[in-house]
Amino acid sequence: MHIGSLHKWAMRFGYTLPALFTDLAAMMTGAACSGPARTSQAITVAAAFPLSGDETTYGRRTLEGVQLAIEEANRGGVGPRIDLIEHDDRSSDEGAKEVAERIVASQAVMVLGPSFSTASLVAGPVYAAANLVSIPPTATSDLITQNPTTFRVLFKNSEQGEALAIYLGRILGQRRAFSSLTSANSVRSA
Repeated sequence: MHIGSLHKWAMRFGYTLPALFTDLAAMMTGAACSGPARTSQAITVAAAFPLSGDETTYGRRTLEGVQLAIEEANRGGVGPRIDLIEHDDRSSDEGAKEVAERIVASQAVMVLGPSFSTASLVAGPVYAAANLVSIPPTATSDLITQNPTTFRVLFKNSEQGEALAIYLGRILGQRRAFSSLTSANSVRSA
């Protein structure tokens, strides 16, 4: 769905885009939504997480949280009913791109995922080309938001590094630190 189309859809249900994103964020955290009363229409949200492979634990736990939030939102009777379609990226960047291609061909109005930065960097351009909003829950690479339809929910790597340096220097009184890259899903940022 194009961002302009998302805006039109949001307005049809009495939302502004900021209110929609606020309520989606609230839905993901279990907070109460402030939108209009339930309508007879439903929306489809895609979830693209690692549900098999090496990173299954991350994907399953995130998916369980999303499922719970959607169940609560649907029970609350606020806004449209949300239908969740789950996709397994198989803990791989190639799988994330394949899933992205399937999702953009679907009726999904937005994507929750991918989980990791490298997967988001591969899938993001596919979502951007289709003007489909993507919200990766745990991707931290500085580069993921270069795609105009990818929205960050965590501090980016460079901000985390700066915050850690401030903590080490001001709180712990340290002047030196060691850093190690330990995961294939980590991305260095400039």
